Amino acid sequence: ARLLGFGRATFAVPALMGLVSPERFYESRWVIWALGEIGDARALPALEIALANAFRVVDCLIAIGKIGRLTSIPKLTPHIVGGFAEQKDAAVRALAMILDQNRDGARVMGAIRDQLAGLLERDLANPQAAISTSIRFHMLLCLARLGVHLDAARVKKYLGVAPDGRESPFARAAPAPTKKTSR
Repeated sequence: ARLLGFGRATFAVPALMGLVSPERFYESRWVIWALGEIGDARALPALEIALANAFRVVDCLIAIGKIGRLTSIPKLTPHIVGGFAEQKDAAVRALAMILDQNRDGARVMGAIRDQLAGLLERDLANPQAAISTSIRFHMLLCLARLGVHLDAARVKKYLGVAPDGRESPFARAAPAPTKKTSR
């Protein structure tokens, strides 16, 4: 499966789809990865069924994102709204991938675009939301790809960065000073 994924072997999609199964729990991880790498929309039904049955959720979300169809966004939304942290992160990353592949389509989505942007901004604006910096970053990326204007102050606020930049989650902590002792 990994070799087929690396080779983007579209001829193997039907066979790989048949291998996405709880009976093949370990192998399914690489099969799902390969389907995402191949990027053939024929794989979406198998991935969406696995996702609906809570089978390899994170792997399915990322593969769906790699395939990049706007029609998959409703399958991601429940995980953006109420998934576990790892699932939410994967769902937002997948959404960013889909929006990247459909930049023109994302800008003409109409009311759905506005609802999706509102959903993302609501989470970002909530200081009590238990979302990681990675999720915040990818949500901002999604907003930008949806055509939402983001000024520097809002980006800093959403990332939890102080206006002067001192509390950046991306900055490395300074090494602790070493205390020299004489003997």
